Amino acid sequence: MAPPAACYPHAGAAEPAGPADLRSKQMNHTRRLMTYVTTSMLMAGSHTGVLAADAPNAAVSTQDSSRSSQNRKTDPKVQQAANDIYEWLKDTPKDQARTSDEIAKNFPALEPGQLKDALSLLSMGRLKTTGNGTKADPLRYFGARSSSEG
Repeated sequence: MAPPAACYPHAGAAEPAGPADLRSKQMNHTRRLMTYVTTSMLMAGSHTGVLAADAPNAAVSTQDSSRSSQNRKTDPKVQQAANDIYEWLKDTPKDQARTSDEIAKNFPALEPGQLKDALSLLSMGRLKTTGNGTKADPLRYFGARSSSEG
């Protein structure tokens, strides 16, 4: 991608002659290059929703949310919810698998975050899932082996 013309306002200007002029030319080139790089980073950041200056904060935020998610998964309420959901779904065959919305209706006392964390724990081995996780084909959870599974 070619740099925008606005970054090079002196394009086509006469070349400086002499060491001081050469240093000046190099500094101008560096300044223009840095302007181009900064502009590119800001434009790229606006598409991703994170400005380059916010990138370190975004990384910290991701780490914090990961830690808090781990803390929630070890929460006794989440553990109990996972056990209760497992008991409810353990004999459910694949063709009768339940969506998270159906599970939420059966466990109305669970907060959405607790339900999500409990299902995440169960997805690591105790329950099986089917579906693509899209609106048209949501994830569905089941426990029993279907007749097609060995």
